[in-house]
Amino acid sequence: MSRKLLLSMLIVWLSVMCVDRSSYAGFHEFVIRNGSTGKSPTIQSNKDYAQGATEFIISGGGMKAGWGSNDLNGYSIGDIGRLSITRYDDTSRFSAGSGPAVAPYFNFWVTDGSGHFAVIANEPSSPAFQPLFTENGDGSKTYDLSFDGMSDQRAKVYETPGWNSNSSWIHDLYGPDPLTFSDLASLRIAPPPPSYIQDSVNGVGSGAPDVIDTDIAYGFTWVFGDTLSNYVSGDEGYIVAGPVAAPVAINIDIEVKNRRIRLKIDDGECKAYGKVWVVIYGTSNFDATTVNKSTAVLGDPALGGAAQPIFGVLWDLDRDGYKDCLLFFSVCQLYKNGAIHGDTIELVLTGLTNEGVEIIGSDEVRVRLYVDNSRGPRGPRVAH
Repeated sequence: MSRKLLLSMLIVWLSVMCVDRSSYAGFHEFVIRNGSTGKSPTIQSNKDYAQGATEFIISGGGMKAGWGSNDLNGYSIGDIGRLSITRYDDTSRFSAGSGPAVAPYFNFWVTDGSGHFAVIANEPSSPAFQPLFTENGDGSKTYDLSFDGMSDQRAKVYETPGWNSNSSWIHDLYGPDPLTFSDLASLRIAPPPPSYIQDSVNGVGSGAPDVIDTDIAYGFTWVFGDTLSNYVSGDEGYIVAGPVAAPVAINIDIEVKNRRIRLKIDDGECKAYGKVWVVIYGTSNFDATTVNKSTAVLGDPALGGAAQPIFGVLWDLDRDGYKDCLLFFSVCQLYKNGAIHGDTIELVLTGLTNEGVEIIGSDEVRVRLYVDNSRGPRGPRVAH
């Protein structure tokens, strides 16, 4: 690609800038079931604690609501890279270890691919699970889970015939209770269609994680409330933000367009004003327009440092019909952050998509290092 074309792209970067969006773009809040008196859970915005937070008020037994996502659909439980949510309301108002103190819990819809479905849930009130609900410096608490971190935790089976008698299709495949997430790692995450939920022969109850009245379900759901009154929140509800349900990192195709990078060091200070241009290619398997630019960092893995891009543009660079994301990094910022040096031969880019999926890609480079250690205007320069 010519330098002239790249410069012309810079003129229009403001109008096609790689976007920064919420990490929970793929989440949807919904009512699962009304309470025993017919009253519905309240779901509302609450900015008292955090920008963009949502409040789920579960004021009576039987009420259930969910925050669901299809971002993990098609992946196995063992492919889970991250499950996260932060809770801002005061959990100390509840007895330690009780349902409302450790809420929310989560549900997966899983399938064997042959027409059978079931719900897999964690047990947050278990003493073994409670240490995974970590305290933050501002008084909030966060679940930030990975498959490795929860693989030895108890996994409970629901919403399928035989779930409570060790005779469900899951127990036939994996053995009797107690089961762990490690035992169920090969199960594929996928929600059933409404028609499956509505057919009584499938044993799906009113508390299953699906939308009331429509029976639309999501592959993964953070759940608020329960069949009994063991998850009642009180007048102030569960105030939560930042839900993430993401698979393990996706390997992406990147290219450093200017592979020969000029790095000039003058009396220990970087004097290079150039840019490193990194292309994240869009393909039939990856949508480069979903890259969250604010999370992208680039660096030499041998050095450990990294720098964020100055800005980015969307452009179909290879003219294959898929938009690519071109990110621009400052050479001097990379140097100052310990992300590049004269011996650098590889740069690695990491980041997240708008849905919180981790991405990683790498490319080979060659750095041309010019060092001037003199204090005079004509001191010797050494090229490496």
